[in-house]
Amino acid sequence: MDKVISLKNLGGVNFMSGKVVLLVDDDNMIRAIFKETLLRAGIDVIEANSADQALEQLAEGTHIDAVISDYRMPGMNGIELANSLQGQYPLMLISADNLQDVVGKIPVITKYKRKPLAPEEFLDEVKMLFACADPV
Repeated sequence: MDKVISLKNLGGVNFMSGKVVLLVDDDNMIRAIFKETLLRAGIDVIEANSADQALEQLAEGTHIDAVISDYRMPGMNGIELANSLQGQYPLMLISADNLQDVVGKIPVITKYKRKPLAPEEFLDEVKMLFACADPV
């Protein structure tokens, strides 16, 4: 039976306080906006400007609770990053491209959202991402 998760059952911002997100995006401005939103919610952020840099940080033993990655980046894209991580972490893929049909066939991607995202919507999605990893 599938576990149904409701935002009502997850509590407020405290649910996310102290969590650590690896935020991967080659666009400095987009990454800064998402980072600020996460920090205001009490979430620690580790930044990477490419999938390769993200993998390097993880290889060094960096602790994270989840990954939020852009799709379209130079070198390895977000789907390739997700496949490299092999489901070790909940992963939300964000893209301006409509990838719903493609992403739905890739089990290592926990969530997919299309840009643009309002800060409130983004945090709701992050909350759901953490809920996929934490028992409710």
